[in-house]
Amino acid sequence: MSGIKLLPPFVLLVAGFLLCHSIPSWRRYVIRANGQQLTLRSAIAGFGAALPVFAVLYLLHAFSAPSASPYANPDTQGEPFGEPFLQTSLVTLTIAIICLAFTKLVAWYYAFYLGQSRLRQRLAGFARRSVGASVYHRLQRAAQWCHWQSYRFTVHAMRKLIEGDHAETLYLGSLLGTGSGLCMFVLDSRKVIIGNVTGMPEPSAPKEESQIRVLPYFTGHLCEAHLQLHITTDYTPYLDAQSRGEAHRDYAFDIVLAAHKTSYVREFDIRFFRSRFINHHCPCGHPVYNITRSGQAQPPGAS
Repeated sequence: MSGIKLLPPFVLLVAGFLLCHSIPSWRRYVIRANGQQLTLRSAIAGFGAALPVFAVLYLLHAFSAPSASPYANPDTQGEPFGEPFLQTSLVTLTIAIICLAFTKLVAWYYAFYLGQSRLRQRLAGFARRSVGASVYHRLQRAAQWCHWQSYRFTVHAMRKLIEGDHAETLYLGSLLGTGSGLCMFVLDSRKVIIGNVTGMPEPSAPKEESQIRVLPYFTGHLCEAHLQLHITTDYTPYLDAQSRGEAHRDYAFDIVLAAHKTSYVREFDIRFFRSRFINHHCPCGHPVYNITRSGQAQPPGAS
C-alpha cells in the first residue's frame, strides 16, 4: 500500500512535465532547465494544476452522492482507485496528455498545410474528385480557417516562449515581417549582414550552439576608425528579380550565423536608410553604399 501512496506525487510530476511542454507560457521556464530545476518546476506545475481538479472532483462528489463519495467516506481511502488524491492525479495526467496532443496536432497541421507533401496533394485531389464544387470550396474554407487558427496559436506560443528575450523578439518580428522586417547583425569581426530572418535559433540549444538563418539584403562591414557602416554587396536586385520570376528561383542566398559570434543586432529600416544615408560618406572618405565591383546595381533610390 505504501507504493500506492507514493503513486499520486509521481503521476503529478509526470503531468507537470507534460503541461510545461504543452502550455507556451510555462514552457520557457523549463526549456533550458535540467536536473533539480526541471524536477522542481514540473512538480510545481503538476501540483498547481491538480488543485482546481481536486476542487472540481470534490464538488462533483459532494453534490452527486455525498454518502458514496471517497472524499467524505473514510472507509474507501484504502481502495487504490478510490483514493481522492490518486483520482485527482490521474485526471490531471489525462488533461496534460490532451494538452500535449493538442499542441502537437496544431504544430503538425500548420506544417502540413504549408508543405507540399504528396499526402496533402492526394487528399486535395481526392476531395476535388469525390465531392461537388460547393462542398469542396466549403472544405477549403474550413481548412484555411484551421490554418489561420493554427498560425495564431503558433505565433502566440513563440511570443510566450521568447518573452523577455529582446534579441529573439527582434528575430521573430523579422521572421513575421512586422515593422521594417529587417535586422542588422554585427559580428565580432565587424562584418555586417542586413537581411530578413528566415530561421529562429532553437530555444533549448545553448547560446554557443544557437544559429540564425538570414536572407541577406546587404552585406558590408564597420569602418575600423569610425564604426560607420560600409555596404559592399547588394543582393536586392537579385531578390527582386526572383520575386518577379525573372531569375532562377533555386538560387539560394541564405546565411547561417552563429549567435555567440554576433556582437549586437538591431532593427534596420531600409526606407529610412535609402532616404537619409545611402548617399552619405563615412568620415574616412568612403561612401556608405560602397559598391565597387562591376555588374552591381546602382544604389536603390539613387538617381
